[in-house]
Amino acid sequence: AIKPHNAWCTFVTWVPPADGSDHDEFTYEMNLRIVGEENSLLVTGIGQEPQVQLNGLESGKTYEFQVRACNAMGSGEWSHWSDSYVVPHPLQIVPRNDYGELIEPLSSSECPHSIKLEWDEPCSQGAPIIGYRIQYSLDPSDEGASETITSLHRRTNLVVSDLKPSHLYFFRVQALNEVGCSEWTTWSDGIATK
Repeated sequence: AIKPHNAWCTFVTWVPPADGSDHDEFTYEMNLRIVGEENSLLVTGIGQEPQVQLNGLESGKTYEFQVRACNAMGSGEWSHWSDSYVVPHPLQIVPRNDYGELIEPLSSSECPHSIKLEWDEPCSQGAPIIGYRIQYSLDPSDEGASETITSLHRRTNLVVSDLKPSHLYFFRVQALNEVGCSEWTTWSDGIATK
């Protein structure tokens, strides 16, 4: 199965072989290619789980994939090429730093006591995101002046309530998964309540 995780990540899963996967040196390899091109890219050392997360596939391009199992005895036969998969285009351009990390959440305020935040889900490096921490402050340079909200949902939006009217707030976001938490995004530009 091939499915987009978000605009930058694609998950590919497959059915594992009937035997040989209990060996210590067992792993998978994958070939991927853009349809219509002769060359393919070999991805090695995928590990023992019958899935891989691919980052950076070109939006709008059509790809095919094939996998094989490997262990101390050698490599198995390549699977048939998968059905064609077209990488979706991002719905919007999200500001990111040189490392591809989200720079700031998107947001708006339509009433004097709340701000609606929206952000893009980051790549999770294989461990599913289980929630987010959202930090907000009137003065981001003062660590003691910030408030933190923990949201144990995968949704990438939140309404922050009980804010002061006509004040400028700053926000940052951190993703959570079973392994731990990501780095904080940089603080957003100031967002004013009405």
